[in-house]
Amino acid sequence: MARAKKEVKDATISETKEKKIAEKKIEETIDKEEKKENVEKAEKKENVEKAEKKEKKEKKKKEGLIKGIRKEMKQVVWPSAGTILKSTIAVLVMCIFLVLFFEALMLFMAWLKVFLKGLFV
Repeated sequence: MARAKKEVKDATISETKEKKIAEKKIEETIDKEEKKENVEKAEKKENVEKAEKKEKKEKKKKEGLIKGIRKEMKQVVWPSAGTILKSTIAVLVMCIFLVLFFEALMLFMAWLKVFLKGLFV
């Protein structure tokens, strides 16, 4: 009888040990899951904060760009009508001069070709 009581006692002790081990494992898995959730929440929060900072920077850059363009446009010195007319006339005269120069060069080359052919024929 004492032996049976001892076996029952040992069985209950082993069952309680197994229960405690199982409970610890469950607690550990719950802790791990909570940690994962906390990490995921923190990452999401960081991502949201980063996105907000990026949007603010982009807005500042755009505002700075527009202000910079306006500032530069105020510094531009536009030519007067007289200056534009003088520049246009200078360009047209130069174009006419170059056309005449290259036409004369082509005529000279054609004459040279005929002259050289006459020498060797």
